[in-house]
Amino acid sequence: MSIRLKILTILLPAAFGLLAGCQGDPAAELAPIARAPEFEVFETPGKPDTIPVNLKYRLLEVPQVGQPFDIELTVVSSVDTPSLGFNVSPEDGLQIESQSASFAASSKPANSPGTSVISVTPTREGRFHLRVNCNVMVDGRMLNRVVPIAIQVGQGSPTLEQMGEIKLDADGNSLISLPAEISDDE
Repeated sequence: MSIRLKILTILLPAAFGLLAGCQGDPAAELAPIARAPEFEVFETPGKPDTIPVNLKYRLLEVPQVGQPFDIELTVVSSVDTPSLGFNVSPEDGLQIESQSASFAASSKPANSPGTSVISVTPTREGRFHLRVNCNVMVDGRMLNRVVPIAIQVGQGSPTLEQMGEIKLDADGNSLISLPAEISDDE
């Protein structure tokens, strides 16, 4: 492609855009385009040379209390494997709505993804975790890796249960004093 043609392909659309914008008629302005939110794909790589399984996940909808939303889970092994899969267990505050909260595949070549969509319903606002137990067969042994997926529901911040009593030491530093329990076992 010649340099003149490249310049024309860049400048021609820009010139039309400027001409269209110079009409001066505010009623002729375009309305903003309504777009569906784009949901990011998160990857959870492990340490190299450990368990050769990776989980990617994507929330397909914004989590709302009482409304089911879908999560796309993709598990990938970095080695050829006769068995690859995962199962999901929710934390209190989340309910699995899908028929199957697990995925299993046999004879997967290296870097060949296995994908499943699960449906989850939050029962209240807050921050919750969905535990995904990824498993892969390597050299006749089943290896497992647990990956927690943090899910924020609503605007509420996570509720943390405070244990103990906050006290100040001699230097003014905050310390948490936990009660000691005396046991009868010796």
